[in-house]
Amino acid sequence: MERDKRRAAALYREAAEKGLAQAQYSLGFFYYRGIALEEDDREAFHWFTKAADQGHPRAMFFLGECYEKGYGVVENGQEALRWYTKAADRGYTNAQYRLGVCYQHGKGVEKNMVQAARYFRAAGEQGHPMAICDLGLCYERGSGVEVDEARAAALYRKAAELGDAEAQCNLGDAEAQCNLGVCLRNAIGVEYDDEEAVKWFTKAVEQGHRRACFYLGECWQMGLGVETDPAKAEKYYRKAGDYTDAMFALAHLLTRTDEDEAIELFCQVVKKGEIRGARAITALGNYYEHGYYDWKKDKRRAKELYRLAAGLGDENAAQHLKKMWF
Repeated sequence: MERDKRRAAALYREAAEKGLAQAQYSLGFFYYRGIALEEDDREAFHWFTKAADQGHPRAMFFLGECYEKGYGVVENGQEALRWYTKAADRGYTNAQYRLGVCYQHGKGVEKNMVQAARYFRAAGEQGHPMAICDLGLCYERGSGVEVDEARAAALYRKAAELGDAEAQCNLGDAEAQCNLGVCLRNAIGVEYDDEEAVKWFTKAVEQGHRRACFYLGECWQMGLGVETDPAKAEKYYRKAGDYTDAMFALAHLLTRTDEDEAIELFCQVVKKGEIRGARAITALGNYYEHGYYDWKKDKRRAKELYRLAAGLGDENAAQHLKKMWF
């Protein structure tokens, strides 16, 4: 197989040097990905340029990517946009989607959600799952289009089912699956269906989607669409890694079984810039001070927690601590 790839590279070079655009693109791609040739961004850029100058849409797209990321050339957002536009105008799906992202985030051009939605729609009409998902987000938020929650939910479903049918481990598919789950769980544009939501969260989790891990953990913790199971809730919260909402939920879940880890997680939440971690420690101190929720009263432990929360920036903790001295 490797010998065949080396032979292909040699044939591409021969044809590329004779000016054949497809061969120039293919040789550039071999250099770009390090296929049968040593990876070389400058050589890739050279051959992509030659093919793009002859109107090759894929070469135009990859040339745009080289400019966007600084591969083999000085990074230049405006040049990236120019080549993405050329490729998109020729109907190349990935370029249409990437152009939408550029307008969405203002990369190489002024941010313009109307244009972003336009290019997401164009790519979506050719079956690009991530473009369909992002167009759904536009309709959900009213970004570049009028708010239409039913349309958003339909697009999320389309992207989710498209990705599932093609068995693609693709973040765009997982994002759509997760978003569809949220719509179903919160009756956004569709009827409430927590069991269907669990189905789509699970599919997204199978692709490693961290936000979906959090939502699936919530479902198991609160019995939404499934029987309550704290162990499974903990499993999915942990699977979400450093996703802040999952860390916070896991900390709450652990307060009765592993308080030390729970407090450490609350502290990590604060380090990520969210004061709710400190406030949760204050609330835990309150449980110890007053014996709330069947907590055993322990004034000393309450003071320790108030001191910790105050040090993390919660003014209420400082007030609680002050009152305990009088």
